[in-house]
Amino acid sequence: MSAVTPSTSASTPASRPDAAQAAGVGVATRDIHLAFGANRVLRGVDLDVEAATTACVIGPSGSGKSTLLRVVNRLLEPDQGDVLLDGRSVLADDPDALRQRVGMVFQHFNLFPHKTVRQNVTLGLVHLKGLSKDEAAERAHHHLDRVGLAHKADVRPGNLSGGQQQRVAIARALAMEPEVMLFDEATSALDPELVKGVLATMADLAAEGMTMLVVTHEMGFARSVAQQVLFMDGGQVLESGEPDRLFEAPRTERLQRFLSQVL
Repeated sequence: MSAVTPSTSASTPASRPDAAQAAGVGVATRDIHLAFGANRVLRGVDLDVEAATTACVIGPSGSGKSTLLRVVNRLLEPDQGDVLLDGRSVLADDPDALRQRVGMVFQHFNLFPHKTVRQNVTLGLVHLKGLSKDEAAERAHHHLDRVGLAHKADVRPGNLSGGQQQRVAIARALAMEPEVMLFDEATSALDPELVKGVLATMADLAAEGMTMLVVTHEMGFARSVAQQVLFMDGGQVLESGEPDRLFEAPRTERLQRFLSQVL
């Protein structure tokens, strides 16, 4: 289980122009319940992610991790409970406006194959943020540079590796200047040799102070980057705490069994 550290080219948060913006806000859920028919997918989920920290959610497939992220981003509406940003409920807000504050990166890149990398990043900036094409292009260049892909701006996604496409997806989300970033198993669709670059990009964001909620199977990333790890099973958070404590001294038998299979 190898640790993941920010790339050596990353500056310290104080020296980066994005640091103040990246500090973001805290995100929390309160007693979230969601069922699809008779299937109770989320059963009273509470979490608190402080501003400028990273929380990783781990657990077996089908435990409700990805569904929880979709509730936070209002892609799914809970049957019960609340989602809070900076202590304020956002369930009554316009979902599109909320998604400009809460960026999300999915397992699959969802890039438009017929558009260039630059066009993929600028599309939302022009149509949702109302930026001019020149302003959008400048911002796109900045965020593509952050993920090391400014030189690929005129390339179409099909000419990029999977890891590069995922970093474009991260740049696209960052260009909207979110206060919180959600990552839904962002490396699970990648070949093993491509995972490291994406995880390093995510580690850089954490080091810069972006508030992040990350669903992941990468235990090394969770242990080395997160301030908090939450273990979910059966639609509930069964255990949470600092990474070293959670991995070294799990308190529940279910987490002990899970870790014995993945470490």
